[in-house]
Amino acid sequence: MRKAGIVALILTALVGAIIGGVFWFEHALHKTLDARNGPPHVFRLSECPAFLREDIALTNALAALVLDGHGDSCRPVPDGRTVAPDGRRDEYLARNAVTPNDGWIAFTNTSGQYFYVDVHLDGQELTCRRMVGK
Repeated sequence: MRKAGIVALILTALVGAIIGGVFWFEHALHKTLDARNGPPHVFRLSECPAFLREDIALTNALAALVLDGHGDSCRPVPDGRTVAPDGRRDEYLARNAVTPNDGWIAFTNTSGQYFYVDVHLDGQELTCRRMVGK
């Protein structure tokens, strides 16, 4: 009986260590990948638009790239896959189909590098963050 209790204790400790290791690895991996991205830049808009307009997203995404030191020679890359809630086709913004206030815009520079800026509208605040492709 004593031996079974020791085995159960060892197995419990081993399973706990494995589960803890998995959670630690996932957290460390997420933190490492997230560190490659730029910092979030929050822009306060003068109005509270009904939805994320492409012109607002484009202007502020480029401003975020400039703040990150990448925007001097960047130009947006046409996408054209999504439509705004008012029915207008987005030329550059790749809008989230479920949440039309979220999306991303791709940019390229004269060296051929690509930059992706994630955009998120929440009321009068537009958050733009340069993301590294995976």
